[in-house]
Amino acid sequence: MALMLVFVYKILRYACDEYFGLKKTFAAINFLFRQGALMFDNVRMNNKQQYEKKEFQDAIETSYTTSLDYSKRTSYFYPLFLIIFNLFIVLMILLASQELITVRIDVFELVIFFQFVLFSLTSIKMLPSIFNSLTKVNATSKRMEQVLILEDTFKEEEYEFKNNNNPNIIEFDDVSFKYKTDNVLHDVTFNIEKESTIAIVGKIASGKSTILSLLNGLYPCTEGEIKIDGNDINKINKKDLKNKLSIATQKTFLFNDTVKSNITLKDDSIDMDAIRLSAELSGLDECVEDIDDFLSYKVNEKGANLSTNIKNRLNIMRCLLKKADTYIFDNVFSTYDENSQYKIFEKIRQHLKNKTIILVTDNMEILKNTDKIILLEDGKISTIGTHSELIENSEYYKNLVNTDKGMIL
Repeated sequence: MALMLVFVYKILRYACDEYFGLKKTFAAINFLFRQGALMFDNVRMNNKQQYEKKEFQDAIETSYTTSLDYSKRTSYFYPLFLIIFNLFIVLMILLASQELITVRIDVFELVIFFQFVLFSLTSIKMLPSIFNSLTKVNATSKRMEQVLILEDTFKEEEYEFKNNNNPNIIEFDDVSFKYKTDNVLHDVTFNIEKESTIAIVGKIASGKSTILSLLNGLYPCTEGEIKIDGNDINKINKKDLKNKLSIATQKTFLFNDTVKSNITLKDDSIDMDAIRLSAELSGLDECVEDIDDFLSYKVNEKGANLSTNIKNRLNIMRCLLKKADTYIFDNVFSTYDENSQYKIFEKIRQHLKNKTIILVTDNMEILKNTDKIILLEDGKISTIGTHSELIENSEYYKNLVNTDKGMIL
């Protein structure tokens, strides 16, 4: 009995260790899937779908290998246990028979009883496990089927991007958009010239971020057309579109990886000089003592081990490190103090003087130094002009400037 108990203990100990390793691979897959879902827009905007697919595929292959290895190593334990268990029963019967003969008890009845108990208990013990497994398999297969039958709403087109030397690099022509049944944008029309700096201004939920999302190809517009250099963005390859744009999103998304991997997105062509320059432009060099050491710092899930200020600076660095024609900053300067916002913006603007800049901001000094301001009101364009023109001609803009944080006359 003691020998069998020791054997069972060793088996369970080994099986638990192996299964723990297997569960870790499942956890890695779940983490990557969850991270990919949360950062879906950011991955697409930076054209890193293939890298994420490869990382996810590697995790699946690791899990498959571990699972197969676990199955091979543990498959012989149960039959071996049954052999030992039955040998123990036989030994018990043999030993007991010597005692039973003296008291004239029918040994045949004893053997029948032992076999009946053994088979009954073994079968009954397996039933809960079988039903539990079938329930899990059934629920999982149904959920997998729901995911697998989903169609991709973003179809890749075969049309190549054509440089038409159009002075209006970005054109919105009667663009409307709605989430399900809620209209967000109504007949939005404007042009953005090359190498200009444009601000989009409006109250909360006026459609500012929606315009940027449409421009980035995250959603197809309900009506109208959006063109870049004369190319309809709904008809060109999305990879070509993403290569034209670089965006710092309003919410910073960080991967569970090093700081360097987060800002370069695994692009080995980005050298240290470019990284140091982007750190200086974003103001990160003022927050950390040694940039080179900080690049190897491991970021936790969602950047939980970094402050909001540092995460925002990494967001801007990632945007600046990508080579593009148009740079988009979605309310990313608001985490700086009032005195620093314009200084950071001006340094970035000088660095990107030959590029097109689109930004969402409520900072007064920044707005004064943009080439054009697009003023939104309830999903419609209220007016377009410079800061001084809007102050003179738009009561809505003047009220917005007087009441909103950071926009003070």
